Amino acid sequence: MTSFTRIALGTRILACVLLVGSLAGCSAKQLFNEGMLDVKAGRWEVGLAKMEDAVRKDPDSAFLKTELRVKRAQVVLALLRDAEANCAASRFAEARDLYNHVLDLDRDNMQARKGLELAKTTEMNQEELRMAKDLIGHRDIKEAQAQLTHILVTDPNNLEAKQLLEQLSGKTAQPA
Repeated sequence: MTSFTRIALGTRILACVLLVGSLAGCSAKQLFNEGMLDVKAGRWEVGLAKMEDAVRKDPDSAFLKTELRVKRAQVVLALLRDAEANCAASRFAEARDLYNHVLDLDRDNMQARKGLELAKTTEMNQEELRMAKDLIGHRDIKEAQAQLTHILVTDPNNLEAKQLLEQLSGKTAQPA
């Protein structure tokens, strides 16, 4: 084999290696773009999974890594907004699911952790309010007052519990 043949063969091998690398990069970018479209369409899990696969296929791409971080942060914010809206609408199971999904994406997310705790406390307080109203209906005023006081210990700003307790205090203060 002549030196010219060796150089030509080496050049062809190098060209093949570069072509394969280039095709892998194109494949990763195409997969990443598909993931971006899925995220935009609301298919967050599928989209993020494709984007993560793309980053695994092209781990040297700073662009893909940065875009993945940005998209993941956007998804987290959207999930947190949805979770808060569900909690405000007393859809606590849905809110907890969304907060847990955020923690799947970002296990250290303090807003999701606090949201989970708030959803749990708010749901418990609503149940205790229903129980206090039942106690009032059964004329068990002392027990209803104790229930409302407990709610205000865990949630001092609970307006409904405050109002009910004030009403009950007025009833017990009046002579019979």
